[in-house]
Amino acid sequence: MMDQLDERITKLENELNHLKQMKEIAHTDSANVQEHALKLYIQLQNVQQVARALNDEGYKVDNGKDGRKYTSNDVSNILNSESIDADETVKTYALEIYNDNFKKVTRRFG
Repeated sequence: MMDQLDERITKLENELNHLKQMKEIAHTDSANVQEHALKLYIQLQNVQQVARALNDEGYKVDNGKDGRKYTSNDVSNILNSESIDADETVKTYALEIYNDNFKKVTRRFG
């Protein structure tokens, strides 16, 4: 019984450390808008809120003209892109959260 509790405590401590690392990374300067979007996603965990935040900060999607506002689909595309220019740890954390959220939604509505 005590061994199981010790294992559970260790697992929770590891999760807590992981979350602290995510928080620390999310609050560092971003190299570009894609990395900034990933860091916002780590904080907000919602593609619609990330799109709104990017738009509020004045970012535009480069469409060859004047640019357009970000949508939740644009944020999802950034999260799913393998060729995105961002720190690997940031990409890993953001994608981990995105996949967990996707699984929750799929279970609820799927």
